[in-house]
Amino acid sequence: NEVWVKLIGTFNAYNVLAIYGTAVELGMDSLEALRLLSDLESVSGRFQYIVSEGNITAIVDYAHTPDALDNVLKTINDIRTKNEQLITVVGCGGNRD
Repeated sequence: NEVWVKLIGTFNAYNVLAIYGTAVELGMDSLEALRLLSDLESVSGRFQYIVSEGNITAIVDYAHTPDALDNVLKTINDIRTKNEQLITVVGCGGNRD
């Protein structure tokens, strides 16, 4: 079986596989699990993919550790075409971990 999900990135693929395996192991019908997984959407601020009317793509992510930021940038580089410009804006939330 195949499933198309709206979540982007290798890390999300691993998460979807873990959810699927857990759901089936706990007794959920495999096709129902796939149907539900195909409806998942990213949480606001977590690799949120936005395309403007001018066809400019923005990805918003609350990456607040060096490892998280590295994963976000690697995923962006994996999905973008080589002629697309990448501009990164990093903010500091303050009073966070």
